[in-house]
Amino acid sequence: MITYILIFINSIITSAINLAISLKAFEITSSVYYVSLTVLLYNSAYIIMSWTWTKIAPSKDAPKKLLFAIFVGYLASSSVLGLSNAIYLVLICSVVIGLSSAVSSPLLMSVLGNQIGKDYLTVSRYNLISSVASVIGYLLGWLFDNTKILFLSLAVISAPATITLRYLNVMTLIEFKKELHISTTPMVTGRVKDAFTVTHSHTLLYDFRILVEDFFKTIKKGVLREFQLLIFGTVVLFTAISTFFTPFPAYLKSNKLSDGDIFVMNLVSSTTSILGFRAASRVVNSIHKAWSILKLCVGLRVFIFLIPIISFTYIQELSVVKIFLIAFYMLIGFTWSFISSSLTTLVLSISERNRKGERLGHMNGAIGIGSILGSLISVYIGEYGFLIGYPFVGVLLIISAAILHKASKTLVT
Repeated sequence: MITYILIFINSIITSAINLAISLKAFEITSSVYYVSLTVLLYNSAYIIMSWTWTKIAPSKDAPKKLLFAIFVGYLASSSVLGLSNAIYLVLICSVVIGLSSAVSSPLLMSVLGNQIGKDYLTVSRYNLISSVASVIGYLLGWLFDNTKILFLSLAVISAPATITLRYLNVMTLIEFKKELHISTTPMVTGRVKDAFTVTHSHTLLYDFRILVEDFFKTIKKGVLREFQLLIFGTVVLFTAISTFFTPFPAYLKSNKLSDGDIFVMNLVSSTTSILGFRAASRVVNSIHKAWSILKLCVGLRVFIFLIPIISFTYIQELSVVKIFLIAFYMLIGFTWSFISSSLTTLVLSISERNRKGERLGHMNGAIGIGSILGSLISVYIGEYGFLIGYPFVGVLLIISAAILHKASKTLVT
């Protein structure tokens, strides 16, 4: 029961705090630059930690100690963010939250998996709990409509979990499961989210360097391979997504949307995505359909990303703008469910039987690298607004779709 509660609290905190940090940075500085910088620091900390935390030797007290440190990080960051208006503290807290979030989900899933004993039940229960909790996190943001109150509320929520972990006698962990579950909610803040899992392999290789070397070897030989192109296309795709969404909360605030409005729209996107996974699981049932749907959804996002630009440029009535933005977030959530399902299906389908876990690790690496690149690009171009950002993002999406199309027609590896 304690594990379920910890998963629930962790998901509430991570869903709410990631969006709230961007809003807080813009509230303090009115600068897109600092909003983008918080995302870049978060993504960098997240990826570095996700690639290194599994090197910690599993011991009897390791899960309890790690989770205690994570929730102390949540408690301290939420308190600081709620009580301070110093931008440098916001930047520091972005790093702390990134480090904590990178470990919390896979570690809690490992603990839950060891308790349940069946991987498919572990993934389904974790996804159910985290999805419901994420919705509640966004609802809290909408209800309070104030980042200070929200941060202090998150501190209050995290305090009992922190105290419980401090005095908990034992938390059994037989082995670390070095994988992440499929995120049922889309990337709408530019920040990395939980990526992919394989329920029958417990050893993921996070060394992305090996794949890069393999990719360039095939290029030198004049051979284009399906998996390498899929990974390359994924890096470009997530660079585009992160570039677009990293400064997006600041753009929404600049156009007179309240914090509550923004949380509602993220709630709409997440709910649509969660519901969309049911349809995606039925439709994406073969490698051919996975390729077709992935290319279609990536191509559609070129046009979907135009919706907020057209709304802010040509519509004066704020209530009408909100309607268009809600439609935009619904489409983002719906397409994400199909993109995520398609990528997972493709990786598992075209990977060698004994390298599926490793290949999913490469996919995690591609998502992470793309997210970091996108947030880094936004640091430099975000201040110029949609007129500069969208053409760049649109070109990246077209390039990604072209690479994925080429991958679907090349040699299977």
